[in-house]
Amino acid sequence: MTAAGATTRLPLTPAQVSVWYGHQLDPSRHRYNVGEYVEIHGPVPTETLQRAFRVMVAEADAYRVVSVGGVDGVEQVVAASPDVFPVEVHDLTGTPGADAVARAEMAADMARPVDLEAGPLLRSVLFRVAEDRLLWYFRAHHVICDAYTHELTIRRVAAIHAALLAGRPQPARTFGTLAELAAEDARYRSSDDFARDRDHWLTRLADRPPPVRLGRAGSDYSPDMARSTGLVAARTVARLRATASETRTSWVVWAVAAAVAFVHRLSGQDDLLLGLPVTGRTNRLGRHTPGMAANVVPLRIRVRPDRGLDDLVTAVRAELRGALRHQRYRYEELRRDLGLSVGDPDFLGPLVNVMSDADDLAFGGHRSTRHNLSVGPASDLSFITYGEADGLRVDLDGSAARYTAGELSGYRDRYLGFLDAVCADPARPVGGVPLPG
Repeated sequence: MTAAGATTRLPLTPAQVSVWYGHQLDPSRHRYNVGEYVEIHGPVPTETLQRAFRVMVAEADAYRVVSVGGVDGVEQVVAASPDVFPVEVHDLTGTPGADAVARAEMAADMARPVDLEAGPLLRSVLFRVAEDRLLWYFRAHHVICDAYTHELTIRRVAAIHAALLAGRPQPARTFGTLAELAAEDARYRSSDDFARDRDHWLTRLADRPPPVRLGRAGSDYSPDMARSTGLVAARTVARLRATASETRTSWVVWAVAAAVAFVHRLSGQDDLLLGLPVTGRTNRLGRHTPGMAANVVPLRIRVRPDRGLDDLVTAVRAELRGALRHQRYRYEELRRDLGLSVGDPDFLGPLVNVMSDADDLAFGGHRSTRHNLSVGPASDLSFITYGEADGLRVDLDGSAARYTAGELSGYRDRYLGFLDAVCADPARPVGGVPLPG
């Protein structure tokens, strides 16, 4: 990170404050690092990518936040210069095991403690692992970035990069600012929508069931996350998408319903209260402004084991509609409304996160492959499904305090087998679908 130069001080949004508090309670200081790398399959010049990233950072003030904290209260310091976070280049061509070397450096960086006041809060590295292949690594602290922001900005970099290569004018900037995002959030919190959202959730949770816990009993906290990744079988993907198309329902809803049914079968609990990660963005400003706005809202579903997945999809679709309508009401606010303190365990069960189909990213006409490293901390268990050009990928993230890598791999295999079975016959009662051992 280079010297910040001229700066502006801005208040944090409630979403950022929640991450800031979480960071203070994390002795490891790395639990809130989020990141991924993009594998670019082609001889793309690093200089052009560096220029494109610099232009994007000049447009997105969230990526110019150099400090969060301060003696006068919790605030963020935004640098005027886009050069505060330059893209590093590490040339590993000719290095034995270049890919493994690059991934090891990424893993070490993801586990590196972050000082929110001193920074750096962001790092971007281009690893040249072969003459015709780049690994573009990106890591940020969750206080400045969420998954939606990363998607927004990486696509902006791709668009700027294409314009630079073609010698065309850069596409017009469409980003909002952190100040606008904070002002809009303040408006929401003083509006009738805020009160309606609060009433909705308190009514929905008045007689809430106990949360499902699939892992070992013990502390919710661990600075480390275990992960197991699997690919959904091609035949299962085809069945899932075909059934979704026939019923005029998004495959995302079917994927959520399948995860709900799986948790029901594992736990034996019919009334489930799970967590649903959401963007927290319901208007144009939110959808066009990089920054931290992500939220987790309850997903309460009553499963009838004598009905099929097709019936469960109807219930899930209705619940998703209500949850998304009221998604801006913060999870932290809801905990306080329910009388839960900082030391109390989570009132939600596993998280179910489905990322809808992502368009292919190309750089210089060369295709790329995305590799997520972390979407943020997991207090218990998260089912994360990614829609990709060539199928579906599932990550099971679990707190290392509750799950070993081997245990997560077992859940992954059982889930993929269960998903194949329910997609083969969506009308079969979920209570009778074989649960792989």
